[in-house]
Amino acid sequence: MELNWHGFKRVRGRTRMLTEDVVAIILAEAVVELGRDSRGEFLLFYSPRDKSTKIAVVSIGRGVLLSIWESSFQLPQGVSKVTAKLEKEARGKLRNFLIERAKKKLIPGEVKESKPALYDLEISVCVGDIVVYRRDCGQVEKNKIKTLEEILAFLRPITGQMLSVVEDNLFSIGGPVTYDIRFKTHGAEFFRPMYHLKHETLLRMA
Repeated sequence: MELNWHGFKRVRGRTRMLTEDVVAIILAEAVVELGRDSRGEFLLFYSPRDKSTKIAVVSIGRGVLLSIWESSFQLPQGVSKVTAKLEKEARGKLRNFLIERAKKKLIPGEVKESKPALYDLEISVCVGDIVVYRRDCGQVEKNKIKTLEEILAFLRPITGQMLSVVEDNLFSIGGPVTYDIRFKTHGAEFFRPMYHLKHETLLRMA
């Protein structure tokens, strides 16, 4: 599951949970389905850090986390209203999820040789709020990209090409150009936002 920039900000702003924990709950289906509309699916889940339920708005098929809503928000027509019964069901689903996850951690695993932590990186070109191009940038050791400057040095062969194309077509693009740099721990299921840069900023730092 991926997050768009709006979804990332809503997780940070409306819950105390870690982004990866919210995604894990959704992927494990430890949620109560409230319904869907043209925007996506509405999934009720319990946030133990907030001691309350929240609503995850995800794309149809659950490929992207779009937003987090409070349970008190006015829901679209056709989407079930949050009730005490549904909140109790959401708490039960979270409890079962946590029990199963704890059981898995108790199963002895193989002792593996320690290796440097790896990040997968990707960069997207956006015009306004629309992603017009996305590029997989490969893997890099986590300890080699501790600063924005180090990240841009690693990405320079790719960003150089992107900047050249954008500069050549800047007057015909018709909107502000920005770049989203995202990362995930190698082997993880979703990318998380790292930096959101204006075209002028990336051009200056490239």
